[in-house]
Amino acid sequence: TGGQNGFESIWGANPGLLKLASLRAGIEFAPGSLLLRNGIPPLPVPPDPKFPFSPAVGDSANDFDPNLRTPYVQSWTFSVQREINRDTVFEARYVGNQGVRLIRQYDLNEVNIFENGFLQEFIAAQRNLAIAIAAGRAANFRNQGLPGQVNLPIFTASFGSPTSSLFANATLINFLQQGQAGAMASTLGNSAANIVFQNNRIAAGLPANLFIVNPSVYGGGSFYFTNGAGSTYNALQLELRRRLSNGLLVQGSYTWSKSLTDFQASSSAEFNQPFTLRNNRLNKGPSPFDIRHAFKMNYIYELPIGPGQRFASAKGVLGKILEGWQTDGIVRWQTGAPFRLTSGRATFNQFDAGVELVGMSAKELQSLVKIRKDPLAANRGTVFWLPQDVIDNTLRAFGLLPGTPKGRYIAPPTTPGKLGSYIYLYQPNFFRADLSIVKKTRITESANVEFRTEFLNAFNTVNFLINNPANDIQTQGIGLTFGQTNQAYQDTSTTNDPGGRLVQFVLRVNF
Repeated sequence: TGGQNGFESIWGANPGLLKLASLRAGIEFAPGSLLLRNGIPPLPVPPDPKFPFSPAVGDSANDFDPNLRTPYVQSWTFSVQREINRDTVFEARYVGNQGVRLIRQYDLNEVNIFENGFLQEFIAAQRNLAIAIAAGRAANFRNQGLPGQVNLPIFTASFGSPTSSLFANATLINFLQQGQAGAMASTLGNSAANIVFQNNRIAAGLPANLFIVNPSVYGGGSFYFTNGAGSTYNALQLELRRRLSNGLLVQGSYTWSKSLTDFQASSSAEFNQPFTLRNNRLNKGPSPFDIRHAFKMNYIYELPIGPGQRFASAKGVLGKILEGWQTDGIVRWQTGAPFRLTSGRATFNQFDAGVELVGMSAKELQSLVKIRKDPLAANRGTVFWLPQDVIDNTLRAFGLLPGTPKGRYIAPPTTPGKLGSYIYLYQPNFFRADLSIVKKTRITESANVEFRTEFLNAFNTVNFLINNPANDIQTQGIGLTFGQTNQAYQDTSTTNDPGGRLVQFVLRVNF
C-alpha cells in the first residue's frame, strides 16, 4: 500500500484497514430466507494482518505514488467556415488534444542482465556450447575443460552444482542458441516454478536481488501505480454540408489525423508494461485509435417528379408510379487500425524484444500489406496479407520452414542484450456503402405509403482483418500461419450484420 501520507493527498485521511466479511447459506446461517428485521447473524471477522509479512512465492506487491495526481486532457480547435451558396457551407478545422499525467501501472521487477554481469556470462555460455558441439560432444554448456571454455559462476550457483544436468536442458540450450538472454534470466531469476534456483544462489552467497529489484515477491510482480503516460491527437478535418434543398442533401467529411501515445491500451486499463524501464520513450507509437485517413458521406436525393416538384407527374395510376422516388446512402472509407509485430524472443529482458527487418524498411513493409487471395493455395481459399516470398523467408528466419532466408523478410532479434525494432503496421483499408431506393406513394394530403429496398454493404465488399479490432494495440506473432488471415468484419452480436451484402425490404405507412 502507499501509506497514510500517500492516500491523504488523494482521498483525505487514511480510513484505516478495511475487512470483507460474508454470510453464506448453510454456514453462517440456516438455508432459506434471511430477514434483516430479525437481526444479522454474527459475522466471521478475518484476523488482523501482521506486519511485516512474508508473501508466498508468486504473490505480488502494489505500491502507489504518494504524489499521484488526477489525469486530465487539454484540447483545442481552430476552424474556418465559408458559405458556398445559401444551402451549402464548407468548413476546415484543426482539432488537437493532449492527455497529461495519465494513470499507469507497471512492474518494477524487470529482470536485469547488465549490471550483475549475467550478460557476459550468457555470452560465455554460448561459446561453451558452440565449443562442445564443434568437438562432437552433446549439447551442453558447462565447462568441460575443452580449450576456450570457461566457468559459469551464476549458472553454477543457480543449478547448485558445476556438473548439473541442467547445463544440457533443452529449453535452456534453445535460449542460448536464439540469444534469449532475457528469457534465460527470467527463468533463473524470477520464476515461481524455479524458486530452487533462487534458494541455491542465496545459499552460495549471491544477493537475493541479483536479477530483480524486489525479490520478496519472487515469481509475482512488484507493481507501481503512478502518473506515467501521455497521449496526443492532431487532426485536419474538412467538412461539406448541404441542407435538404431542391431534393438534395449532402454531408461529407474527411479527416487526416495522427494519434500517438506511450500507453497502447484503452482508457479503462491502467496496467501497461514498458518495453524496458531503461527507456520509456521506446513505447511512443500509434495509439489503438490511430486512424490516419477517414472519409464519410451521407446523402438524400429525391427525383423531381410529382406534386410540388420540378416535373409534374401524370394523372392517375401512371402518376402514382412515377412520383415519390428517392435514393439515399451512407458511404465510409478509412484506413485500418495499427498492430505491432512481435517475435516471441526475449533478448533484453523477459518481454518481447521486437523484430528485425532484412532487405526492406518499415515503410516498404507497410506498402506490401495488401489482401491477396490464392485459390491454388494448399489450404484452399486462404487469404494472405503479405507477398509469398516475404512469408516464406520470414518462416525460414524463425526456423519454421527449412532453408536459408534470402531477399526481404522479417527476422527475430538474436543478439543478447540488444532490442530489436518495434514495428507498427496498419490493417487493410475499410470500405462500406449502405444504399437505399425508396418509393413513396401519397394516399392523402397527410399520409403516404413508403416502400424501401436497402442494400447494406451494397457492393459486397469483404473487409478482411489481420487482427480483431480492440481498444488495445493488437500484436501479430510469427507462426506457421503468419501472413494469413481468416477474419473479416462482422457484427452479429449487436447489429446482426454478417459483414457481407444484406438486402432488406421495408414497408411503412407514414401519417
